[in-house]
Parts: sequence; structure tokens; C-alpha cells
Amino acid sequence: EAVIASLDDYVLRPEDMPNQYKIEEDGEQHLTNLRVINTVGEVEGKRYIAATDRLDGWSLLLARVNKEELFPYAIYSEVEVFETPEGAQTAFSPDWYPAYSVEEGADSPTFIEDGCDFGDACIMYLYEKLDPATELTTLRYEIAFVYKNLIGKVMGRGLDFDMDPDYIVDTAELLFEKIDSAPMAE
Repeated sequence: EAVIASLDDYVLRPEDMPNQYKIEEDGEQHLTNLRVINTVGEVEGKRYIAATDRLDGWSLLLARVNKEELFPYAIYSEVEVFETPEGAQTAFSPDWYPAYSVEEGADSPTFIEDGCDFGDACIMYLYEKLDPATELTTLRYEIAFVYKNLIGKVMGRGLDFDMDPDYIVDTAELLFEKIDSAPMAE
């Protein structure tokens, strides 16, 4: 099965964005299987890797340069690679994909019907958080898609008046196009 040669080339970088963003300090991460295990715990991490044949991943967090712009203040993109398309589909399933299984006491996402339609499958969802002290609402839109043996994810976070769901869809489509045009390594 083909794998993208340099994963770091396929996350969204400042030059890919229609507005000015910079890479957040410590915002670029190689998402190795060991990092997955360290993040979710050894038992759960190893179960996930075994069930999905996960190979590798990469993420990049971008921060808006101009505070006065009405765009998300943070854009996060991530690419995960699996040995097979079936492995990626398994990782994207309600059994494994985190948005579907919400821990007790945690915020649950609102799924947006027909929010996106690219890749082999695509979901879009939203988290809303009201800060009672400032009465400001922060929105976090996330789009995840599976395409061949990959999962791509884009998250945009900002105050409600900075957030346009279409901007997040367009950004996720940029990530999909980068992945779709990726030269594959054997």
C-alpha cells in the first residue's frame, strides 16, 4: 500500500492559508505510534494501533497573525497514515474515532449534517464553550475525512464572531487537495 513520503509536507502550512498565519511555538509534532501510546495510555494505544494498523502521523498548529482579522485564531491540521484503507476506515469508525465516544462529563460535539463531502467519508462537528465571566462564546469546528489509507483532520478555533463554518470547510478541502496530489512512496 502506498504511503506519503514526507508527512510533514501534507499538513497545512502558513503559505497554504488564504490569511496570515504563523506556526505556533512547539506547534509541529511528529505523531509517532509511541506518542499515541503516551497520549491515550499503553493499553488503549496498543489496542488502537493493532486494530487499525496505524503507521505514522504528523500535525501542525497555526496561529492567526493579525488579531483584528475575523478568522479563526487557531487552525490545526493532522494527517494519520495506516497500512491499508481498511485500517483507516476502522480508525474513522464510531468504535475508534474520538468525536463519537465522549467521556462522561466531557463536552459532546454537535454533528453538522452534510457539513463536508470529500474523501471516501467525511464528518464535521462543532464544540461550543461559553465563558460565563466574559460572556464570550468560543467555537471549535472540526472536520475529519478518510481517504484511501489516510485520515486528515482540520480544526479551527475562535470566538463565535471570528468563525465561519465555510472557512473551515474550505481549509479542510485544502488539506484534502494536498493529500490527493501527494506523491506516494512504495
